[in-house]
This record gives sequence, C-alpha cells and structure tokens, in this order.
Amino acid sequence: MLFSGAGHACAYSFNPQGRAAWPAGGRTVLFIGVFLVSLSGAAIGDERDDLPEFTLETARDYALKAARSVLEDASNEAQPHFNLAMALAQLGRYEEAENEIRAGLKLNPERDDMYKALGEIRIRQSRFEEAAELLRKALDSDPDAEGVHRRIGMALAHSGDHEGAQKEYELELERRPNDALCQFLLGQTLLQLKEYEAAEKHLLEACRLDPQSVNAFYALTQVQTRLGKREEAKETLNKFRELKKLDKAQMAREILSRDDERALRELCRSIHHDAAVFYASEQRWQLAEKHLRQAIRIDPKAIQSRENLASFLFGSGRLREAAEIYEELAELKPDDADILLDLGTMYAQLGDLESAEVRMERALELDPDMPEAMNNLARMYLANGRRVERALELAQRLATDHPTAMNYDLLAWAYYANGRMEMALEASASALELEPDNPRFLNRYKKLQSAR
Repeated sequence: MLFSGAGHACAYSFNPQGRAAWPAGGRTVLFIGVFLVSLSGAAIGDERDDLPEFTLETARDYALKAARSVLEDASNEAQPHFNLAMALAQLGRYEEAENEIRAGLKLNPERDDMYKALGEIRIRQSRFEEAAELLRKALDSDPDAEGVHRRIGMALAHSGDHEGAQKEYELELERRPNDALCQFLLGQTLLQLKEYEAAEKHLLEACRLDPQSVNAFYALTQVQTRLGKREEAKETLNKFRELKKLDKAQMAREILSRDDERALRELCRSIHHDAAVFYASEQRWQLAEKHLRQAIRIDPKAIQSRENLASFLFGSGRLREAAEIYEELAELKPDDADILLDLGTMYAQLGDLESAEVRMERALELDPDMPEAMNNLARMYLANGRRVERALELAQRLATDHPTAMNYDLLAWAYYANGRMEMALEASASALELEPDNPRFLNRYKKLQSAR
C-alpha cells in the first residue's frame, strides 16, 4: 500500500506541528517531563493503598499529619513547609505556622502566596500594620495576585485608615469587578467617609452579586436613609429583615461550616497533590499515584489532580484506566474540547473506534479550528478505511489552514483513499516541495507516479 497507519507519521501519535496529539502532558505543566517517561516493568498499581480515611470531623488533624509526613521526605522543598503552615494555621497555631512559612521563604523567596499567608496570620492576630506590609510583599512578587489589595484594604480599615483602604479596594475592583465582598467593603468605607452616593453605587452592586449578604443590605439601608431615599431605604430594609429572619447564630454557623469544609478539603487535597508532584520528581511512582488518588477522593471535583493522574496512567501504558479518569473529567467539564480530544485519542489507541469518533467529533464541534482533532480523526478514519470522505474534508481544511509538509502528505493519503489519484499526486508534490530531503515523502511521490 502507498499509505498505512503505521507508516504514516505514527497515526494518532503526533499532530502536524509535532506536539503530542494526546496533549494531557502538555497541559499538565506540573508533571510534564516527569510522568511521560518509560515505565516498563513498574508495577505501579500494585502497592497497597494505606492512606488514612479523610473525614471532615478529623480534617484538621488529618492535614497536619499528612503535611508532616510529606515534609519528612521533602524538607528541602518550599511547598511542603507551606502546606504544613496552612494546616497549623487551621488549628490556630500561628507562631508554628509562621516558622514553617519562614522556612519555605528561605528556600523560595519569590513565593507571593507565602507572604499573603503571613499577612492573613497577622490580620488574625490583629497586627494590622504588619499585615499590610507583608501583603505588599506579596504584590512585589505578583502585582495581580487575587484578593491581596482587598486584604490590604481590610488591614488599613481596621487601623483607621479609611482613605487608604478605599484606594486598595478600588485597585482590587479594577481587576475583579465581580468581587462581591470587595464591593461591600468599599461601599462600607465610603459610608464611613460620608461619600453616600458613591457608597450606594457599590453597595447596590454588592447586593446584586450576593443577594444573601445581610451586611450589604444593612449598609445600603443606612446609605439610602442618609440620601433621603425613603422608599428605596424602606424596600432595602424589608429585604434586610427577610434575611434576618434566619437565626443569626445558625446562619453564622452554616457559613463558617461551609467555608471550613471548602477550605479544609482544598488544603488536604493540595497536600496530596503537591506530594504527588514531589514523589513523581523523585520517580517514586507508586507514592505519586497513591497521593493523586487520595487528592481526588478528598475533592471529587478536583480537575488538575485528575488531569495529572490521567497523564501518569497514560505514560505508564495504562490506557483503559486513563480513559476512565478522562471520562470523569469530561463529566466535570463537558465543553472542554481538549479533554474530549484526549479521551478520543486514547479510545483510538485502545481500538474503540466508535467511542473515539464520538469524542473527537464533539471536540471539533466545540472548537472547529482544532488542528489536533482534525489530524487525529482523519488519520483514524483513513487507517481503518472508514468515512474516507470525512477524512478528506478534514485533511483539506487542515492543509488549507496549516500548510505544512506533514499536512499535505496527509491530504495526499486522503485523496488516494477516495480514488482521486491526480489530486493525491499534486498534494504529495506539495509535501515534497516543502521538505525535499524527506525520504518518506519522496518515496510516496514516486509510488504515486507509478500507480497513475
């Protein structure tokens, strides 16, 4: 045959630009170059899963033990110190937490999140001037760090510097206008500065962004009363009273519980995820997999941990397991074309062509200009003699949008499969013109000439 899947640029393996057509490793920045290596002979899935069960009731102690366990192995890495600090802070052990953050900063002085965490600790200790100073150091490393201007504003407001707080809130809202808390804080600050019209604007926005914000509605009532807007103030007061019908203590408990659960799950997930990164860098694959799976158990919606686990499973040749993880990702992010392409390409390699076709065609629906999907689909159809007309359509689009030698060679294959010999010869000549020293393209062109 003039063309075949095995001899035609390793069907499903590389796209026209040479990037791996299965792109999980490329997108999963933490593990690229770590997991996609030769793992032949490694019994990666055989080690007993002996990590303790995670429960919310014991989450703080769990986080502390897990963070300390990882730190024993990775004391020269900044991240384990930071994770242990966060676990200690959850328990209110701020001095110990600060010591761990300082140790992490010695290893990596550019970590803006560590300065931010120190600032948070200072706020909890009511040391507001120090908090503002530390938070500004976070901005030195990352001027666009989320929430930092808001936190500086809160520290300044507690210190009585309302004008300084106003400037910080405004800087935060320039970047993130949908920050409901920041809108409220700015409105409250403007109320204290007696700038009532400006305060009303921001408090109205805070109430729109967070219709359950009792504090925002209360502050808005005060502003509208001072502006003489009696009807508006009455309506806002009624809304405030409706929200207040809920038991205040119960509401506080519910908010605290919800925030604690989210924060604790994220902390424990991040400890295991970061542990996996470390163990992968040390080529301790069994531990890396174990910690990734635990991260997913703790946070069933964890995206990055699943992507990294799928990358790991793929790199170790466990395609079926990788596909299962990517099915979970596709459920969590149904409109992510990259995930569907990854999944479809894995199914193609597993020989499940029907599943591969459905996923990759859906990826193209979501992103019609996706060259990897066009490439992989066309090669799959041609290699298996299915839907060769569709393969030709994809190859034509690919060669038009991305006129590379590889794409012209693919187009020649598609024309040949559809019985259009002259067009196949012309496309093959275009490939050879772009890469005249490529022996495969030259051999293909000669065979096409002989077959005319």
